[in-house]
Amino acid sequence: MARRKIWSYAYKGNKEYVWSDKVDKERLFFIWEAIKIRKENPQEFSTLTFMSTQFNKNKRSELIPVKKSKTAFFRYKSESMPSSESQDSDSELISHETAILVLSEMSVVKFQEGNTLYEIEFDKIKKDDLKIRFENGATYYPDLMGFFSKPEELAKRWGGKVAIEVKVTHECSYEKIKDFEDHNIPIIEVRLSDKLRLRSEINNTDIDESDMERYYHLLHSKFSKVVYMKVLSNPVMLKEHNSILLEKNKEIFELNNKIIYCKNELENEISKNKVHNIKIEKLEKSISVFKENIPRLKKFIDDGKTEKDKTLKALHEEKDINKSLEKKILHLESTNYEYENLSFIQRLKRLF
Repeated sequence: MARRKIWSYAYKGNKEYVWSDKVDKERLFFIWEAIKIRKENPQEFSTLTFMSTQFNKNKRSELIPVKKSKTAFFRYKSESMPSSESQDSDSELISHETAILVLSEMSVVKFQEGNTLYEIEFDKIKKDDLKIRFENGATYYPDLMGFFSKPEELAKRWGGKVAIEVKVTHECSYEKIKDFEDHNIPIIEVRLSDKLRLRSEINNTDIDESDMERYYHLLHSKFSKVVYMKVLSNPVMLKEHNSILLEKNKEIFELNNKIIYCKNELENEISKNKVHNIKIEKLEKSISVFKENIPRLKKFIDDGKTEKDKTLKALHEEKDINKSLEKKILHLESTNYEYENLSFIQRLKRLF
């Protein structure tokens, strides 16, 4: 299945590529621009030769703008397609190729997976010359390869690079994911839901270049806010792995020291507890003895109270007797006083 490319370079008769002063490099022609030029300015169109966009000019091939009722794309003039092109089924879809184009033009992408946000500042995103061949003989063509240095932590983990796959209908194969992870190449999968696809493509209706251009701007607007994705391959670079390992070993060392400290503290507490337990045992024994003596002490107290009551009663009785005797003594003393003051004759009268 040939890839439906929707961008190209172009040169004029003198074979000098059309230059863009805005980005200071060769101008990129979109398929809808080429079709519009052919319609509105055939003379200018005749001066343009459209070419593929490999970095090496010697590897570029001539392209022909093709407009059909339900699609539009650049096809290779030659029957043979360069081996640096992806040939999966999604590469035939305009939605797929437009998403690749839009992502390639972004310098900062806010990727989101679940609740995790990856705001990546790209130094460069390649959309051409992406053939990757591993030593096991497997050959792959990622949709995009991004190179970045921020965020620093993620750049260290992934080695400052990430493959970006745009999924419409065709999923990334298990073998590809495994090969990339085994070779320390992370993969981000950007899924285009039906809501983000070109409507005419889903409905299988006719399309014109204005539909494609509007769709291109729509994706730019959507992707500038957030790009939902899934991390398929999440390797750790050896250098970063060693750094993480060193940090973890440091944490383990600190934890071991903390464990030793805690063990010493535990032993100290255990020793203190032993002393406390001995004291508690003594106190419990004293309390037990005290509890055993409570009935005897209670009886002793009760007997003491009874004896006290008896003594108080006897004391009151003795006080009453003493008061009676004191009255008698006072009476006798008074009588005696009167008698002593009587004359002899008065005393005789008392006797008779």
